[in-house]
Amino acid sequence: MTNKISHRYLPVFLSGFIDGLIVPLALYSFFNRISEQHHLAIQITFIGGFVMAILLGVGAYFTRKAEIENTGERKLLEIYSGLGISASTQQQMAEDTISEQQKWQEEWQGADNAALGLTPKTYAIIICTGYVAGLLLVLLNAYIWPVKNLSFLIVPVFILGLAGFLKYKIANQNPVAGMLTVCISGMIAALANWLVAGLF
Repeated sequence: MTNKISHRYLPVFLSGFIDGLIVPLALYSFFNRISEQHHLAIQITFIGGFVMAILLGVGAYFTRKAEIENTGERKLLEIYSGLGISASTQQQMAEDTISEQQKWQEEWQGADNAALGLTPKTYAIIICTGYVAGLLLVLLNAYIWPVKNLSFLIVPVFILGLAGFLKYKIANQNPVAGMLTVCISGMIAALANWLVAGLF
């Protein structure tokens, strides 16, 4: 049961968590450099990050809803109806197809399809919760480490690496590649914003 939960919910949470680290970290990098008041940079990062969390949750909800509607029984029945197949045969074919799809996804995709079986609401809540967790970590790091240089990146980038490693490991992909990909993405976003802020 625990393994099933971790393979279904944790990859979605980690996706939100990674975004919740990268985006607010980039925001904070920019405003921390241009603002004379450290608390102002934290406040702007919090507000911007919170708005992004809401937008991410809404986007995730409708994305998942569209996925379900486009691959569900209703869509299959519409296709079979267009082919002129009788109603009773349509229903049986749709049930068989969905059953085979689920079996294939469970056996071959596993954690690669983290959203499998999640309702739009559950998917949105999990990914949004992950994002907020990442945001809070960035804010806590900024509060504890109130410096103007790039040393404030050490802890968030380290945690990004761990999150990337874990996400790829669960998805049966190369965890080292995942760690490097996520770390580099976060560093580039933060450094780019920090450098741009230096132009002002």
